[in-house]
Amino acid sequence: MGNLPETETAVLAAQKARYHYNLGMAPLVNLRSFLEAQGLMIFTIPFGNEQNAISGLFLSHSKLGNIIAINQAPADTRLSFSLAHGLAHCLYQHDQPAILCHHGVTNPLECFAERFAAYFLIPSAALQERLHSLGVKRVRHPAEVVHLAHYFGVSYEEMLIRLDLEHQLAGSQEDFKLIQPARLSQNLGYSSSFEESGGRFLPLEKRLPRIFLELAYRAVLADKLSLRRVAEMLGISDIELEERLFTSEQTLEEIAS
Repeated sequence: MGNLPETETAVLAAQKARYHYNLGMAPLVNLRSFLEAQGLMIFTIPFGNEQNAISGLFLSHSKLGNIIAINQAPADTRLSFSLAHGLAHCLYQHDQPAILCHHGVTNPLECFAERFAAYFLIPSAALQERLHSLGVKRVRHPAEVVHLAHYFGVSYEEMLIRLDLEHQLAGSQEDFKLIQPARLSQNLGYSSSFEESGGRFLPLEKRLPRIFLELAYRAVLADKLSLRRVAEMLGISDIELEERLFTSEQTLEEIAS
């Protein structure tokens, strides 16, 4: 997909991307796995918790291809939005060698990517269908926002913004910000991880691309790199790498048999 003409919008771009990938209206349960299946390299990096910290990075590498790096700090529900934001850059600004992303930045590239992510993750038709299934014409209670946020796999704040774009909020966004989303989410029976800080240590599978891990394991098994060197590269202990290699060898043997 090439660059969009100026007369087209990020909303239409999101619709085209969904059509291109034959996604229909279904929520994207695991956007990371989907993007990796399309050949993108996804990294999760601790860019920082500061307000002006980098939220993500898009890089077009001559050998590795398209790379999206997202900040480890935000809650898990923000990760899907950051990935969709990076996808916008990948599809429509791929002529840029690298793009640094910051929340709240209002330059044309970032505004396009933010609007693209909102409509790519939450298509208008899917939102209207979900509201209808909930028996809601306009959202009047924060609990309804929580239900919708969980369904589409986005944060409470992002769901508010999306509902406002669709003119589906019975009141201003500020009226819905007088609650604690994480506590309300727990009270409604959802996972306690919703809206919690992502500052915890993430497992390798959430920090590095799957192909990156597979190549690292194969390098050790083929004696191309030492176990200690690869463990240092991955940021884990020698013992954990040995356990992972044992599991990897077992998997390879099962495939071969």
